Amino acid sequence: MELGSEQAIDLLRVARGHCELLTGAATAKTQAGAQARVAFEKVRQQLVETLLAQIDLEQLKTVTEGRLRLEPLRSAGFNTVSQLLSAGLRRLQALPGVTPATATKVFAAAQQLSTLATKNLSVRIDPKTRPDSHQALLQAVQRQEKLDQLLPGVGAAFPIVDQLARLTQEAALASKGPIRRFLARRSKRVASLQALESLAALVESDSLGSALVIARQLMAPAAPADVWIDFIARAADYFIYLTRLGVAEADAASATGNLPQHIVEAVRSQPLDESLLQVSLRGYQAFGARYALVQRKTLLGDEMGLGKTVEALAVLAHLTAQDQTGFLVVCPAAVVLNWTQEIQRKSKLTAVMIHGPAPERTMEYSTWRNNGGVGVMSYETARVLHQAKRFDGVDLALAVVDEAHFVKNRDAQRSRAVASIIERCERVLFMSGTPLENRVDEFESLVSYLQPDIAPQLNYALQSIALIDPSVFRQRVAPVYLRRNQQDVLHELPERIDSDEWLSTYPAEQLAYDDAVRAGNWMAMRRAITIGNGEAVSAKLDRLAEIIEQASEEGQRVIVFSYFRDVISAVVKQTAKTFGPIHGSVPPLQRQTIIDHFSAAAAPAVLVAQIQAGGTGLNIQAASVVVLMEPQVKPSLESQAIGRAHRMGQTRRVQVFRLLASDSVDERMIEILTRKARDFDAYARESSVKDATPEATDISDTRLAAEVIALEQQRLAERELAALLAGPHARPGGEADDQRVATADSIQPVATAGTAAPVQDLRQIWATSKRWSPSPNDSIQP
Repeated sequence: MELGSEQAIDLLRVARGHCELLTGAATAKTQAGAQARVAFEKVRQQLVETLLAQIDLEQLKTVTEGRLRLEPLRSAGFNTVSQLLSAGLRRLQALPGVTPATATKVFAAAQQLSTLATKNLSVRIDPKTRPDSHQALLQAVQRQEKLDQLLPGVGAAFPIVDQLARLTQEAALASKGPIRRFLARRSKRVASLQALESLAALVESDSLGSALVIARQLMAPAAPADVWIDFIARAADYFIYLTRLGVAEADAASATGNLPQHIVEAVRSQPLDESLLQVSLRGYQAFGARYALVQRKTLLGDEMGLGKTVEALAVLAHLTAQDQTGFLVVCPAAVVLNWTQEIQRKSKLTAVMIHGPAPERTMEYSTWRNNGGVGVMSYETARVLHQAKRFDGVDLALAVVDEAHFVKNRDAQRSRAVASIIERCERVLFMSGTPLENRVDEFESLVSYLQPDIAPQLNYALQSIALIDPSVFRQRVAPVYLRRNQQDVLHELPERIDSDEWLSTYPAEQLAYDDAVRAGNWMAMRRAITIGNGEAVSAKLDRLAEIIEQASEEGQRVIVFSYFRDVISAVVKQTAKTFGPIHGSVPPLQRQTIIDHFSAAAAPAVLVAQIQAGGTGLNIQAASVVVLMEPQVKPSLESQAIGRAHRMGQTRRVQVFRLLASDSVDERMIEILTRKARDFDAYARESSVKDATPEATDISDTRLAAEVIALEQQRLAERELAALLAGPHARPGGEADDQRVATADSIQPVATAGTAAPVQDLRQIWATSKRWSPSPNDSIQP
C-alpha cells in the first residue's frame, strides 16, 4: 500500500512521538532516583532550617570551648542559630562589638550544629499539612515504584525503539515533496517506500501498543490527592524505597542488633532470594531474615511495629525458592487470619489456614500435608493435633512460632506441642517482642527450645548482668537472639506524645473504692477507681468523652484499652460509634474483621478492646489516639497495646493518654513500677537487655497487689482516723461518709468471696496494712 506525502508526514510524526515517549520511559529510572534524592534532601533541609530557627544562641556554647560573648549578637537582633547562618560570616564580623575571632568562632559553632542536625534529624512526611516539598518527594518515590513494577514491560520496548528510530529515518524521503523524491536515486526511493510500509505496520502492531500503554502509565504524573491517599495507606512502602535509594537508612550497628562482628559478617554473606516476595524489605529486615537462615534456630525479638512477620515471610520465601518444603506457622488464635492474609498479600506462597471445628480442621490439615504451602494454626490447634499424634512422620523445613512467650512454661500442653514440632524442624524461628515477662529464667526457657547448650549460659549472664561487660552478654546471646528497637531503625516514625492525665474521683467512685480497699479486693479496687459502682458517671469516663470529641474534630480514630470487661462495657455504653468490643470471648477471626471495619470507617471512630486481646498480634495503624483506662501490672502489656498503633506504616503523630486517679491504687502502682524501672536501669544502664526490654520491669500481680493494698489500707485508715478526730463537718464525704465512719468500732466491712479477710476497726486496718499477704483465693482475675 503506497501512502501519499501527507499520510507519510502524519505517520512519521506519530512514529517520532512514540520514539520520544519510549525513550523517556527507558531513561526514567535514573531520573526518578535522582529526583527522589533531590526531593528528599530538600525536605530534610527544610526540617533542619525549622529546627535551627528554634535553637537559641545559648546552645552554641555546647559545641565550643571557652566563653562566648553573645550580648553584641543579641543586641543586633540575632537570637537563633538559623539567623546566624543566614547572615553569613562577613556580616557577623561587621557587627559592632563583635571581634573577627568571635564572629568566626560563633559562625563555626553554628555550622557545626547545622551539620549535627542534618546528620541526626529524622525525616518525617506530614500528611496533615501536606507541604509541597513533601508532595514532590512522594511523587518521585511513587514514580520509582512504578518503574520497578513496569520496567520489564518497558525493557521489552527497547528493541522497538531502535526499530522505530531506524524506520523513521529511512522513511523520511517518502514525506518529502515530489521534486525531492524524483531527484533521489531510485534505490533510495524504493528503500524509503519499503521503510514507510514497515513503519505503518509497526505503528499498528500489538507489541508497540503494549509498550506504549506501559510507558504512558509510567510517565503520567499522579494527581496530588491520589499520592497522599496512597502514602497514608502504604507509608512503610514509601520509606522502603527511600532506604533502597540510600537516602534513609538506619544506623548500621543498630540494624544488626549490635551483634559481634563475626556473626554480622556471616549473616551479610548469606544470599537471600526475594523472588517470591511481593514486598520490598528494609535493610534491617533483610538482615533479620539472613540471620534466621544462618543461625537456623533463633529468637527474633524485634520491638513491636518493626515487621517481624515480613522477616519471617522472607525466610519462608527464600527456602521455598530453594525447593524446600514443609512450612508451619503457630500463633495465637487471634492472629491466624492475619497471618493467612499477610502470606497471601505479601508473597507468592500458598497459605493454608488450619483452624476451626474438628472436621474442617482435619480437612485443612490433610490439604496442607498433601499439597504443601504454609500451614497456619493456633496454639490450641497444635495442642489437639499433637495429642492426636498427627505430627508423627512430618518433616518441616521451617516452623515459625509467633508470640513465642506463650510457650515459656514448658510444662503446658501447648508448649509440649510446640516442642514436638521443633523436634521435626530443620529450622525454627521464634518471634516475640516481649521475650522477658516476669523472670529472666523465662528467657532461658525460650532459648532452651532452640539451642539447649546456650540456655544455661544465658541464665547466668542475665542474672549477673550488673557484673559483666555488656559486650560479654551480647557474645553469649548473639547465636540465638536478635533484637532491634523502633528508635534505632524507624527514623521516619511519627513522634509519640504520652500524657498522664491525673484525675480527681467523684464521691460515688470514692465510696465504691473505699469499700474495695477495706475488703482488700485488688481487682475491685482497680475497677472501682475507674467506673465506680458501674451505675454512675466517673471522672475517667468523662475525660474519655472529651478526648474522643477532640480527636473526632481532628479526624482521628481512637483505641480505648482496659484490662477489665466491665470497664469496656461502660465505655461502649457511653460512647457513640464504637467498634467492638474486642475481648477474650470474641472469636479470633471476628477480631480481625472488627479491625478492618474500624480502619475503613471515617472519623469519629472508636475501637474498644480488652488490652489482653487487642494488644497482641494485631495491626491498628488507622488509629492515632490511644487511651489506657488504667495502669497495667505489666508495662510490657501496655507497650504491646501502644505498639499496635505506633508502628511501621503509621503516618500521624500518636497521642497516648493514660487515665489515672490521684490518691488511689493507680498512683501506688505508678510509684512502685517507676521505682522498679529505676532500680533496673541503675544496674543495667548500658546493657543490651535494658534498652530492649520494658518487660524486664514487670513484677507479678500477687507481689504488686500485696504492696498496693497494704499502702492503700494504711492511707485509708489514716484518712478516716483524721476525719473522726476532725469531726463530721470536716469530712468531704457528706452524710453517707458520716454514717460509714460514725465510730471506729462500728466499721464492719462485709467480706467478699475470694478477697482478703475483712478488718474489724481502724486500728486493725493499720496493723493489717503492715502485714497483708494474699491467700490462694485472692481475687486477681479481671
